[in-house]
Amino acid sequence: MEIQLIISLAGIVSGIVGCSWITSLVLRKKYGQEIEILKAEVKRKTSDTEGVEIANAEQTLKIQAEYIVEPLTKKIDVLSKKITRLEKAINRIGHCPHAADCPVKHELQNIENNS
Repeated sequence: MEIQLIISLAGIVSGIVGCSWITSLVLRKKYGQEIEILKAEVKRKTSDTEGVEIANAEQTLKIQAEYIVEPLTKKIDVLSKKITRLEKAINRIGHCPHAADCPVKHELQNIENNS
């Protein structure tokens, strides 16, 4: 009888240990799946964040082009045309019959001498 009791107790203990081991395996698999789901969610959110950052950068470039680059380009074009006209006028001073008394020529000479 004692042997049967010991065997029964051993069976109960091994059953409990075996159930715990099986439970731990099941829980480990369950938690592993949850971790994979969370990793996938983090990856998705990271790519979403990168997409938003790219969209923000594109919007910033568009705003810069619209409000900074285009107006400056127009002003540079206007200034370039004015400088071209001024250079042509300055080059023609020598051919002017009033070149000796030209106030523009004297002003430009004074600026060159003071530089």
